[in-house]
Amino acid sequence: MAKYLLSVHSVEGEAGDPMTEQEMQQFMGRVGALEEELKAEGAWLFGGALHEAETQRSCACPTARC
Repeated sequence: MAKYLLSVHSVEGEAGDPMTEQEMQQFMGRVGALEEELKAEGAWLFGGALHEAETQRSCACPTARC
């Protein structure tokens, strides 16, 4: 069975108007319905979310093992 990645993201400062609360609820409802369909078909692997951009951390690694 084929496996796919559904990545939903936004870009801070991106041109365009942000979604209204209603649009966001509709969008998340569609994503939720897709998730349930994938689970029912046995095609769901996992789900997760990233933190806001302000929480990002980085470090310099002196070796390629990082």
